[in-house]
Amino acid sequence: MKINKLSFLILIIFILATFGFSQNVDRFGRQSETALEFSTMEKKKDLLEESKKLQITQPENMMMIPVEKAVDPNTYIVGPGDQFGININTIEPINFATFVGPSGDLLIPTVGVLNVNGKTLLEASDEIKEFVISNAYKSADVYVALINVRYFKLQISGAVNNPGFYMVTPLTRMDDILEMAFDFHPFAKEFAIEITKNNGEKQTVDYSNYRLTGNLDNNPYFNEGDKIFIPFGDLETEGVAIRGSISNSGYSIIKPNEKLGDFINRRAGFMETVDLGSISISRGKELINVEPVDLFKTELQAGDIIDIFTEKGVSVNGFVQVPGSYKFFPGYTCADYIGLAGGNSIEGNVKKAIVKHADGTIEKGTTTIIRRGDQIIVPRSLTQWIVGNSSIFQIIATMASVYMSYLAATN
Repeated sequence: MKINKLSFLILIIFILATFGFSQNVDRFGRQSETALEFSTMEKKKDLLEESKKLQITQPENMMMIPVEKAVDPNTYIVGPGDQFGININTIEPINFATFVGPSGDLLIPTVGVLNVNGKTLLEASDEIKEFVISNAYKSADVYVALINVRYFKLQISGAVNNPGFYMVTPLTRMDDILEMAFDFHPFAKEFAIEITKNNGEKQTVDYSNYRLTGNLDNNPYFNEGDKIFIPFGDLETEGVAIRGSISNSGYSIIKPNEKLGDFINRRAGFMETVDLGSISISRGKELINVEPVDLFKTELQAGDIIDIFTEKGVSVNGFVQVPGSYKFFPGYTCADYIGLAGGNSIEGNVKKAIVKHADGTIEKGTTTIIRRGDQIIVPRSLTQWIVGNSSIFQIIATMASVYMSYLAATN
C-alpha cells in the first residue's frame, strides 16, 4: 500500500512538471521566454509577427496587376488598398508588406499609423521613411516600394450597353472600362464623354480622337470617386444611318462638321466584299455619289443615309456544276472561274463559253481575262442539244420507228 502511494505521488509530480514545461514551449517545441525577459527589440519582433499574420501577403499568393509602363511616382495618387513593401535595415533587417486601410491610414508595424491617402507616390514614400526614422529606428536605412495597386469601384452611366459599377485600378484606362460595359450604345456621343473627378472638377473627353489617332489624353486613367457619363445624341438633329457591306449597320450620331471619311473610320466595320469605290449618300431627294478622293472632303448632315455597296463579283451560269456569283480575282481567266464553279456539267461545252463584260461587250473562249462584274455563260453542247441523254440504241429505235411509220403511211 505504501508503494502504491509512493507511485501515485511520483506520477503527480511528473504530470505537474510536464504541464509546467509545456507552458514554456511554443507549438514548434522551442523554449519561450516570459514577458519580463523580453528585450525592447524582441517585443518589436513579436509585434511584427502579429502584424504579418493580419496584413502581409505572401508573394506566391499575390496577383500582380498588369501595367502598360512603370508607374510615375510624381503622378500616381495613393489610396485605400495600395500595398507597400517596407525594408528597415537596422541591427537585424525587418521586411514586411502592408496595405493602406479604408480610411487612408497605413499601419507600419512596430512604428505606428500614417495617413497617406491622396498623396503622390513620391510624397507618400518620403513621408513613410521620415515617419519610421523619427518614431522608431533613428539610425536605420529605410526603403519603401509600391508592390501592388488597389482595386476600387467606378461608375459608368449613360449611352453604353451595360452601365453600372465596375472594379478597376488606378492603371485602368477608358478603353478597358468600355470593354467591361460592352461598348457604346449606337446613339452615344463618344466624342463628348463627361468625366466628373472626385474633387468636383469636370472634364470632357473625345474618345473618337483616341480611336483615330491613339492620343492617350482621350483615354485617361481614373481614381476613386470619379464618374463617367456618356451622353445620348439626338437622332433627329445629330443622327445618320449607315448600311450596306459593313458589319454594324444602323443609326449613329455624328460630330459637328464631321467628314464622311472620319465617320467611316471610327464607325464602320467593313465586310470582305466591300467596295469603297461605290459609296453614296441619300440626302432628302438628292443622291450624292462619293468618289474615294472625296471621302475626307464630304461633310455629313443630320438625316443622311450612307450606303456602302458590295463589290461587283463575277457571275458563272449555264451548264456548270455550281452556278452562282464568285469573288473577283484580278488576272483570272474564264477557265479559272469555270473551275471555281466545279467545271462544266456533262451537257456543257466549255469551248463555246461566252463572256459578257459589264460594259456590254462580248468575248468568247476560255482564255478571256475576266473583269469585275463580268458574266460567264457555258452553253449546252450541240450533241446534247440534239440527242440529250438518249443512248445510241434509243436513237436507232426512234429512227426505225419513224421510218416504219413512214412506210406504213405511203403504202
